[in-house]
Amino acid sequence: LHNGVLYDPTFAGMIMSAYGESVELSPANSQGLMSKTLSNTSSDENAWNRIITVSADSTFVFPGHEFYTSLGAQGIPGIDDLGPEVGPLLCDAYRSIFKK
Repeated sequence: LHNGVLYDPTFAGMIMSAYGESVELSPANSQGLMSKTLSNTSSDENAWNRIITVSADSTFVFPGHEFYTSLGAQGIPGIDDLGPEVGPLLCDAYRSIFKK
């Protein structure tokens, strides 16, 4: 992990892809929000279970409540595929990688 990585669309896309293997993501509902359920994929087959976080920057600041509130409401600003409809799931994914 390094400073700014949580706003990087490539990193966020990779995390969402791996997270999507651990949960089944449903298409956006009428409010434009996606939902999730636990996946039937075995844990050994799941890329999510093979992610290890390593701090590579002493200036990296672990996200707090304000970060998650903003991310949940907006997603990653300026990135269409990671906008408000994906924000809550991206928050869940990011929270999960910091609980490992």
